[in-house]
Amino acid sequence: MAGVSNRTSLDDLNWANLGKLPEHLGLRITEVEPGKVTGRFEVRQDLVAHTGYLLAGVVLSVADILCAYGVSTTWPDGATGFTTVEVKCNFMGTLTKGAGVCTAKLLHRGRTTQSGTRTSAMRPRRACWRSSAARRLFSIRGPDRRTGLRKAWPRRPHARSPPLRL
Repeated sequence: MAGVSNRTSLDDLNWANLGKLPEHLGLRITEVEPGKVTGRFEVRQDLVAHTGYLLAGVVLSVADILCAYGVSTTWPDGATGFTTVEVKCNFMGTLTKGAGVCTAKLLHRGRTTQSGTRTSAMRPRRACWRSSAARRLFSIRGPDRRTGLRKAWPRRPHARSPPLRL
């Protein structure tokens, strides 16, 4: 297994939120450890649907953002980027007020993929939703001799999956 490094900190992630979707959602990162990122956001009226419940898109966005931030805590040597390939969410409840506390935990770390799960709660020991996401890691190669374009693909693609070409 290739080595890994932590390329982020609590301050770095909160700074990365500024002027972007996480700031609009009010997401504040509260804890960063290798393979784990925790964040908190307040439920505001502009994040609530006409039904009175928190918008599902907010939940999925927060979960995806935390998982993406989690990639930076266990960055494989040689990887230069990643993209989300799958996100799934099961709703068991919702928030109508208060704060959402979400934790992204790494479940699988491979050479070319990472997957994590997030459990979010309104109060301790009461889960409202559970989601999972998979990330495809890649490294940037030099320009192609035929086209002159730069290519990105996993360092060692799985035998059944073709290289990711950008």
